[in-house]
Amino acid sequence: MPSLKHDLQELNLNPKEVAIYMALLELGEASIERIAHKSAVKRTTVYDVMTTLKDKGLVGLTKHKKRTIYYAEDPRVLETQLEEKMITAQRILPELLSLTTTIERK
Repeated sequence: MPSLKHDLQELNLNPKEVAIYMALLELGEASIERIAHKSAVKRTTVYDVMTTLKDKGLVGLTKHKKRTIYYAEDPRVLETQLEEKMITAQRILPELLSLTTTIERK
């Protein structure tokens, strides 16, 4: 039976992104130090991964007394992103199939 971590990796997250995202979901809002401790990922690596997670729309940040505090976005954003990808795939599929047909004829 697949685990939650494995399932998140199936959604195009690497193991460190999964560890940090899950830690942040559990923590709510947290500093890099707390996230690093909870996720067991080195603090310097957490900074890089947070940028990636922010770009993927899974993490947000806020400033609190000169400190940056991170929070997990609503996990439903994963479903929304997949729905958007499905719409794109359905839109381009006919053109892709026509290219395949052209290749087979040559």
